[in-house]
Amino acid sequence: LLLQNIDHKAELYLNSNRYKLFKQLSSNEFYLIKAMIQIILLQKRHTLIHAAGLARRNQGILLSALSNTGKTYTALTLANFHDFEFLSDEMTIVSEKGMASSYPIPLSINDDYVEHFNLKLTPFERFSMNVKDNYIFKIPWFRLLFEPFDYAVSRLNLTIPKRPIPIKTIFLMERGENSVERISKEVAFNKLWMNNRMNLMFYEIRELVAYSYVYNSLNLDELLSASKMILFSILEHVDEIIMIKRNDKRFELAILDNI
Repeated sequence: LLLQNIDHKAELYLNSNRYKLFKQLSSNEFYLIKAMIQIILLQKRHTLIHAAGLARRNQGILLSALSNTGKTYTALTLANFHDFEFLSDEMTIVSEKGMASSYPIPLSINDDYVEHFNLKLTPFERFSMNVKDNYIFKIPWFRLLFEPFDYAVSRLNLTIPKRPIPIKTIFLMERGENSVERISKEVAFNKLWMNNRMNLMFYEIRELVAYSYVYNSLNLDELLSASKMILFSILEHVDEIIMIKRNDKRFELAILDNI
């Protein structure tokens, strides 16, 4: 592995037999590249936020929630059935000026998604997904060895804007007794920051920590502070933050009532 010029024009070279043979990155290589994307975005006063992104009539919304709450399901429901443009289902690129940009990484799906959204799978893809869901992921430690079944966003009939969209509303989604309330930016910041902090991974990548040790030009503490300040700035630009709690996956009902 060769890593250089992160503070200028990042270069990464991998001598990976796995990639040469199967065109697949290992988990370590994948997370290293993802962390480098986070760093480069922060250097440009942007950050990845752990939220789905959607837009309608040039007004953006973010759906922030912990993993497995229903971001993907809700984002696809609004994009497929309610004429929303699709930015992302998991991570969205946001700027300190409150603009959201598309980051359409592959979707992690299961049988429920295939049926509800009428997704087209090849026979091999259907077999692979069934094996993972019904056998491999039934064994807890196997989950560490295999990734969920991925489905490319480009295969969906969705409108993906190529321009940045101003963020109007942030929805915080949580499981609980059904309720909707507007919350303060102070409360929202704490929740958004904790949720986002779990997905800022450059401190967990030993190669990046070693690079920062050798080269003072890459200061990971400053980047972490920059991420926090960008989040503060985003909240100053949005109109409102709404907390939605649901005891099912139907978050889209409350979202449609509050935009």
